[in-house]
Amino acid sequence: MQHLLLVVTISLFFIQSSVLAADNRGLAVHSTSGKRVALVIGNDSYKSLQALNNARADARSIARALEQAGFQVTLRLDTDLSTLKASLRTFKSQVSGGDEAVFYYSGHGVQLAASNYLLPVDIRSDSEEQVKDDAVPLQRVLDDLQEQKARFTLAIVDACRNNPFKQTGRAIGGRGLAPTTAATGQMVLYSAGTGQQALDRLGNNDTNPNGVFTRIFLKEMERQGVSVSEVLRSVREEVVEMAKTVGHEQVPALYDQSLGTFYFRRGEGRPAATGSRIAPPDVKAPAVRTASQIEEDLWVEIADSDDAAVFREYLKQYPKGRHASQAKVKIAKLKGRRPLEASRPAQNPVPPASPGGSDDNEASLWKAVDGGGLRDDYKVYLIQYPKGRYLALARARLKKFDDEATAAEVKKEQEAWADAERDNSETAYQNYINRYPSGKYAALIPSRLSRLKTETAVREEETQWKNALASSTSAAMRGYLEKYPNGRHVELARQKEEEYRRTPTRPVLPFTVSETVWKTLESSEAYRNLPRPRPISVTSHSTSQLQYTGSKSRTLATPKPTDSSEKKEFMPLGDKCYAMNNTYSYSDLATSTSYLCGNVLNLGFTTKSGSNGVIESIDELKGSLFPMQIGAQQSVRYKLANTKNHTYDMVMTSACRVTDRGLAKDLHPKLTGVAWKVQCQGSNEMSGKTYPHISDDYFIEDLSIFLSAIGQMKDNLDKKMVIPVPGSSTVIEAKGEYGSRNTKVYSSYDWTVGE
Repeated sequence: MQHLLLVVTISLFFIQSSVLAADNRGLAVHSTSGKRVALVIGNDSYKSLQALNNARADARSIARALEQAGFQVTLRLDTDLSTLKASLRTFKSQVSGGDEAVFYYSGHGVQLAASNYLLPVDIRSDSEEQVKDDAVPLQRVLDDLQEQKARFTLAIVDACRNNPFKQTGRAIGGRGLAPTTAATGQMVLYSAGTGQQALDRLGNNDTNPNGVFTRIFLKEMERQGVSVSEVLRSVREEVVEMAKTVGHEQVPALYDQSLGTFYFRRGEGRPAATGSRIAPPDVKAPAVRTASQIEEDLWVEIADSDDAAVFREYLKQYPKGRHASQAKVKIAKLKGRRPLEASRPAQNPVPPASPGGSDDNEASLWKAVDGGGLRDDYKVYLIQYPKGRYLALARARLKKFDDEATAAEVKKEQEAWADAERDNSETAYQNYINRYPSGKYAALIPSRLSRLKTETAVREEETQWKNALASSTSAAMRGYLEKYPNGRHVELARQKEEEYRRTPTRPVLPFTVSETVWKTLESSEAYRNLPRPRPISVTSHSTSQLQYTGSKSRTLATPKPTDSSEKKEFMPLGDKCYAMNNTYSYSDLATSTSYLCGNVLNLGFTTKSGSNGVIESIDELKGSLFPMQIGAQQSVRYKLANTKNHTYDMVMTSACRVTDRGLAKDLHPKLTGVAWKVQCQGSNEMSGKTYPHISDDYFIEDLSIFLSAIGQMKDNLDKKMVIPVPGSSTVIEAKGEYGSRNTKVYSSYDWTVGE
């Protein structure tokens, strides 16, 4: 029995040591002199290039992970050139000698010659020289950090996508990024190798908000006690394997000139890199007995025993222990004194004793105590027999009870801390500290509460910012700036406040437009960015010849040619809109006036016949074509109500995109300056029918007007807009059984421009 009890006792020593060691793994902390700083950039909403889907989400996730690893993080989303440069200047000023710095960029990038450039959202693609001027060289970021003598720099660049300028038709840069040279103390990681494309997702059913590279990187960052070199090696291997599942080749490229060892999260037994801040200093954890201490404690308990079985159990557990030789000597001596002991059954803890003797009484008491297994009973035994035969075993049993109680308390505290971390609230952390004011995680509470306060403040700021954006008013932007003078969106808020303050005066109209429509219009980029209109007068004279082409209309006599004259006058109404007067010599309408705001929408129209209209609602108004740049997009959907006959109410939609830039004189000899090509498609819905339309239009910068306003459609097949010259013709053709072809030949077509 003594043999079995000693086995249990010694085993419990080992179990307790393992439990306590596991509970404390990763909590040891080293104080540091350097700090950890990070700049995280995520650009999705490019104005002239293809928009991205994951960059902002990737940046937010990386920023959270770095904050949890002890970094002071600056997060910037959809940065224009001025914001990007300002952020880099601030980041440089935050880094000093001995610091650890992480720079993360997700967005468009391009390789020009042997250099890599990071593209702000307002980049234009006029030429390679212009891109170099308005983008940020990656090498500048690395040089700045080297200049600041950062101890360790990690630059992560997730910009390895297809050439972003390919869609513009301009041969600027190539696919992927060029290899780079890291300076001493720096590591540079690309999400894909040279000439490779980084995957944003694994297919149409992939709903993960993060790109493939970033989702793997985030997972690997969480590993305790794994150096960044091991993390990046694992990231490379996992990205390669995951990309292979969809038949894609993607091998993240690493350029490493770092010195020493760096950890995102340091675990037990890992030397902390200088500057690492895994947790606040001086976290006090309960003392954990080592295996040597456990062995020594047991030896102290049994050293004076006169029971050879006790020492045999010691040798079974520690055959090469520190006291193995002493144990063998003890066994030899006790064997000489008690020759019958070896033959006594091991399971019988009570040696034979003479009836009624003291040994018999002690053995009987021990049998009862050990059979009951109660802590207080062992204490009774020790009081009764302070130098008894079972002294060592009794003490071992009491030690087991104490260790089990300690382990249970450690487990409770561990569970309480896990609950607090899971809830991640001020109340949860306060509950923990109330229960364990001197607990092993107590020192972490201030940093957790500080983090919560920061996160709450960030959420509150983001909520006010979203509300300010939704309001689209100068007052809302001013409110944000007053509350957050150093906020995350200060620069953009100032721009928008100025922009909203310049909202143009509403034009005077012969009808009433609802306040809802005005607010929607005035809060849109499409309206606020419209150029100031100019007064223009267009006159023409033409001869029209109608021919019947349909099978049921060929028997009709061909009408005689008709002469007609037209006059269009564009009169500015304020800064954004104009009235277009049309006068026809051949129409009963005689004259009509449309009230237009650039190419955005038609506010309404009036005619002498009384068939008037007014805009009733705007269902969609997104984007802006201005300032003109290739890739700019705009979409609109609105309802125009006919005040005389609602059968003719119309729902008008259009989606336009700037596709090219050329010289206006190529369209007409009299035109000057730049002409921007704009492709539009949309429809007019009326009386339950939909009439789609597709056209190529041009914006003439020197006239501040679209070609379609002052010109004509050459024919209704290719939808090309032209300005006729004397002798040229336009054709409008109707298909079907009652088809016809109307050919209009112009004898004159001219325009004048006022100031």
